[in-house]
Amino acid sequence: MKIRTVGILAAGAAIGYALNTEGGREKLAQLKEAGNRFLGRPEVQAKTADLADKAKQRTGNLPHAVQNIANQTIDKAQQATSRAGQNGDAPETPGA
Repeated sequence: MKIRTVGILAAGAAIGYALNTEGGREKLAQLKEAGNRFLGRPEVQAKTADLADKAKQRTGNLPHAVQNIANQTIDKAQQATSRAGQNGDAPETPGA
């Protein structure tokens, strides 16, 4: 058990060190940009909208208060995905 804890702490320290270096921050920025480009693709936006609609349909049997909170959470997640996609320059889809 102690070895696992030490391993987790060492991995966390290594990740923290890597992200605090200039190269680590640059790589993190590249990953964020790639994620935003992915989220900006029209087919990803369409799929997230479809999943949000399906999730809202599934909340219909929940108590009213829970349903409201679930729907608000779904809306916030969809808005966050949309904002992230708008921040990236979506590439043209092949054949589009």
